[in-house]
Amino acid sequence: MYDDGHGVEQNYQEAAKWFHRAAEQGIARAEHSLGLMYYNGKGLEQNFIASAKWLHRAAVQDVPQAQVLLGAMYVLGQGVEQDLIYAHMWTNIAAHNGADLSIKLRKEIEELMTPQQIADAQAMARACLESQYKNC
Repeated sequence: MYDDGHGVEQNYQEAAKWFHRAAEQGIARAEHSLGLMYYNGKGLEQNFIASAKWLHRAAVQDVPQAQVLLGAMYVLGQGVEQDLIYAHMWTNIAAHNGADLSIKLRKEIEELMTPQQIADAQAMARACLESQYKNC
């Protein structure tokens, strides 16, 4: 409620506090929201490393929006080491989970990759999904 101002005055710092409490308990949507707040510097100081940590936790809990942004962060090397294979893997998983935005991003990533890198990324995505996110 503090994040979007529904029923209370909008307060990003207060929202971040509550998202953090919920994220620490493993609530995927809170992990995603906290990752976004760190990514955008909204209510918290911008911190791509912290953003990647929370987005990864949400991504392995099947949050497609976190998977897309994590893929983009791997393309840009924001908070993680730049890695097109991981970028493709996460955008591929997000596309599998219905995130339409990831399809365009995945195609753009593929233009920067070799056929072998694409095959490796696809194999990693399959392994991740087949293991129910334990091998990601």
